[in-house]
Amino acid sequence: MASCVLLCEALVLSVAIINSLSSGIVEGRSITKEEYLQMKEHMKFLNKPAVKSIQTTYGDIFDCVDIYKQPALDHPLLRNHTIQMRPNTYPKGIKINEASSSKAPNLALKNGGCPLGTIPIRRTQMYDMVRSTSLSKFGKKFINDQSMHHYAKAEIKGQYYGARVTINLWNPRVQGTWKSWTEFSLVQMWVVAGAGNQLNTIEAGWMVYRRIFGDYHTRLFIYWTSSQTTIIKQVATICYAKDFVQVNKDIGLGGTLEPVSVYNGTQTSITLYVFQDKKDENWWLAVGSGIWVVAVGYWPKELFNFLNIKADKVAWGGEVYGESPLPEMGSGHFPSEGYGKAAYIKEIQIIDQSKVVRDFDLLHDQCEYFVDKPGCYLGYPVTQDPMGTFILFGGPGGNCS
Repeated sequence: MASCVLLCEALVLSVAIINSLSSGIVEGRSITKEEYLQMKEHMKFLNKPAVKSIQTTYGDIFDCVDIYKQPALDHPLLRNHTIQMRPNTYPKGIKINEASSSKAPNLALKNGGCPLGTIPIRRTQMYDMVRSTSLSKFGKKFINDQSMHHYAKAEIKGQYYGARVTINLWNPRVQGTWKSWTEFSLVQMWVVAGAGNQLNTIEAGWMVYRRIFGDYHTRLFIYWTSSQTTIIKQVATICYAKDFVQVNKDIGLGGTLEPVSVYNGTQTSITLYVFQDKKDENWWLAVGSGIWVVAVGYWPKELFNFLNIKADKVAWGGEVYGESPLPEMGSGHFPSEGYGKAAYIKEIQIIDQSKVVRDFDLLHDQCEYFVDKPGCYLGYPVTQDPMGTFILFGGPGGNCS
C-alpha cells in the first residue's frame, strides 16, 4: 500500500509539473519552465548508471552504482582518491563484523542487496527536487529561523577520535501540511571540531523529514559540515553529496528503518559507530542491529580542516525544527515516563586520546546536558541501573512556552 501511495504521488506530480509550465504552481510552490528543465538536467548528473535497481516496500528506488563511479568521487578534493575498502585500524575495544551485512536486521536492502563492486544510492526523483524552495537549496538542512530550532542533548568536551551509541527507533509526529515541509525531528550522534564558520561536524542517526524524503517514515541518515559555508547532507535523495565514500553493498543511506519501538512494548534500536582510522585519518561509519555491526563507508580526511586531526566534542540526543505546534522528539513522551516509554540512548562509549574505547559509565559526570525548550522536551541521564548509565530524552512538542 505504501509503495502504491508513493508511486501514485509521483504520477500525479508528473502531471502537475507538466501543467505547471503554464500555471507556475507545483506542490504548493512556484516553479518555472526554466527551473523545471534545470532540475531535469541536474537529475541526469545525480543519478548514475545502475547495474541493478532495488525497489523498497515504500517505493524508494536504490540504484546499484559502480563503486568507482559513486558521486563522492566527483568532489574536486577526491578526484585522485583511492577507495579504502575497509578500515586499516580499529580503536581498541571495537569489533566490526566482517560477515555479510545482509545479516544486520532492519538495515540491509532486500533481494540480496547490490552486486559486488557496486553500492546502493537512492534514486533522485523530480518530486524530491520540487520540494526544495530552490534548486540551490536542494538537499540542505532548512534552518531559516533559529528560534524554531530546538535540542535535548548531552555533550562531552575533550580530545576524541570517535564514539559508539545505541539509540532506539521511534516515529515522532511531524506536521503533515505542505507548509510544514521544512519541519523535522531526528535523533543522532555528533562528532565535532572547530566552531562558527570553521565548524566541522559528522552526524549520524535517524530522522523524519518530508522535505528530503517525501514521507514521514523513520530514515537512516548521515550529515556533515565542513568549514566555511558548505553544508552537505547525504540523506535520501542527496546522493550527489561529494563527501561520504560508501563501500558497503547492502545498506542504503536514506532507507526506512523498521520496525520502530512500541510505547510500553517492544523496543527496537540501531547501533552507530563513528571513528577515525589512526593510519590514514579518514572517519568511518559503522552501523548495526543486535550483534551485527558492519562498516558502511567513510568521510575522507581531505574534507575537513579540524576533524582531519581530532574531535573536540561528542554529543548525543534529539533535534527538531518547526513552528508551533512543535514536532514530537523521540517517542513523543517525556523522560519521566521511563524506559520503554521515553526515547533512550544507551551503550555509549567514547574513543579517547589513547584511541581506547571508554564506557559512558565512567564519563557521564563530565557531560553537559542541554535543553532549550523544557516545556516541550527534556533529557537527562539515568544512573545506578542494571543496564548501566543511559540517557532518556524527548517530549511531545506542541504549543509550549
